[in-house]
Amino acid sequence: MLSDSNIRETLGPLERPPDPNQPPPPAPRTGLLAGLVVLLVLLWGGGVALILHFERIAPVVPDPATNHVYRFSDTRHAVYLTAGQHYTAYTALVVPLLSTIVVGLFARPRKAARMKEPESE
Repeated sequence: MLSDSNIRETLGPLERPPDPNQPPPPAPRTGLLAGLVVLLVLLWGGGVALILHFERIAPVVPDPATNHVYRFSDTRHAVYLTAGQHYTAYTALVVPLLSTIVVGLFARPRKAARMKEPESE
């Protein structure tokens, strides 16, 4: 009858040793973080594209007949938007900004748990 030690001598190690030339696999959090960064890029790109679209279609003078009375200004020029466009334009700026802050907080390295110091009497 074969003992455990005899089987291990015959079969060798049960798992392959790690290859020193191969980098370690990424942590699961790294993949999630990469996905969040891609989402942020899409949010920022969509927000900028929407604002540029509004700047092309909106009049540069207020037009109460079409309800374009809400001023929206960037560094280049000012245009007048409707109430819905005005709300959407600012939402297109605020949502990516807040998302960037949240992802930035998530991406910070976590601090190791501190050891409790013994209480002195």
